[in-house]
Amino acid sequence: MSTRNALLCALSLALVSLGCTHDMEIKNLHAYTLYAKAPRSLRLEVDHAPNSDPTMQSLQEAVKDALAAHSSVERVAYSDQAPADFVPDYVVHVSPLTQFDGSGWNYAVVFPGFLIFTHAWNGFVYHADTQTSVELRKPDSTDPVVTRSLDTKWNFRHCDFGRGAWTSSGWYTPFYGGLNLIIGFFMVQYDQEATEPFLVAVHKPYGEFVANNVVEMATAFEAAHPAEPPAPPPVEVPPPTGTPAPAQAPPPAPAPPPEHAAPPPPPTSSSATP
Repeated sequence: MSTRNALLCALSLALVSLGCTHDMEIKNLHAYTLYAKAPRSLRLEVDHAPNSDPTMQSLQEAVKDALAAHSSVERVAYSDQAPADFVPDYVVHVSPLTQFDGSGWNYAVVFPGFLIFTHAWNGFVYHADTQTSVELRKPDSTDPVVTRSLDTKWNFRHCDFGRGAWTSSGWYTPFYGGLNLIIGFFMVQYDQEATEPFLVAVHKPYGEFVANNVVEMATAFEAAHPAEPPAPPPVEVPPPTGTPAPAQAPPPAPAPPPEHAAPPPPPTSSSATP
C-alpha cells in the first residue's frame, strides 16, 4: 500500500470515528419541575465545604446558582464566604448522592447495532439516580427545623469518541465485525466520560427543582410556626403639671321624704245661742 493510500485510509477511519459520537441527550430533562413562591424575601446561607466528589460539588453549585436567581430569595451566600454582617433566615444543607449505571441494551448497540451506526444516532444507554437530602436550620442552631428527601432519576444517551471508535471498528477489523461480539461486553457498563457532559446538561433543571423545594419548605415551616407579634411599646403617662385643684366635698345626700301623716279630724260646728 502506498503512503498516499495509507494516509487516505487513516483519514477515512478518523472521519468515521468522529462521525460516530452522540452528544449528551437527557430523555427526561424536564421531568422534575416545581415552582414555589414565598410571601416574603428570604435570606439564605448554603453549607459549603471542600468536597472530593466532583459530582456532588457540581450539583451543590447548581442549587446555589438557582437560589440566587429565584424571585423569592433576596440574598444567598456560601457559609464559608458569607460576610460577617450577613444574617440569614435559614441555613440550607444539600447533600446529593448519585449512582450511575449502564444498560444491557448497550451490548445490542455494539453488536449488531454497529452495522447501522446505532451508537451514533441513538447513543449508549445510561441511567443516573440522584438521592438528595435537603435540610433547613436556623442560623443559631445545629438542629434542622425541616428536612426533605428528593429522588431524581435521569435517563440519558451519550457516546464519546473512544466508545464510538471501538464500536465502529467492526467495519474495518477482521472477522467481519466478529470482534464486536467481545467488545460489546465492555460497553454494557457505564462510561465515566459521560459524567461531565451529564452534569452540564442537568445543572439548570436540577438546581431549579431543588431550589424551589427549599423555598417551599421554608414557606411551609413559617406557615406552621408563625412568628409572635412584637409586644406594644409601653405607654408613658406624663406627670401632672401645676397645682392640683382642691378636692371638692361630695354634695349632701337628699333628705328623705316626710312620712305620710294621718288626715286631721273634721271640724265640729257649734250652734249659736239665740
